[in-house]
Amino acid sequence: EKDHFCIENIAPFPDMRPENLYRVRASMMSVRNGKNAQSAGLLIADDLILTSADTIDEDTQYYDIETINGVTEKAK
Repeated sequence: EKDHFCIENIAPFPDMRPENLYRVRASMMSVRNGKNAQSAGLLIADDLILTSADTIDEDTQYYDIETINGVTEKAK
């Protein structure tokens, strides 16, 4: 669906051709909390981003995420 960021669920790549690298790269994003701390994130499901623990802040209600294509969204 067009409203979903998640890459499709596929078997492991047999080789690292450029098109396979692009698909992995497309799931990477920037995550920024309310205190402006930033880290990388990996989209692992439509509603789940894996990021480093030091970016998580109890006072932050929403996080700014930015995809490699420059698309920005708010995330909880």
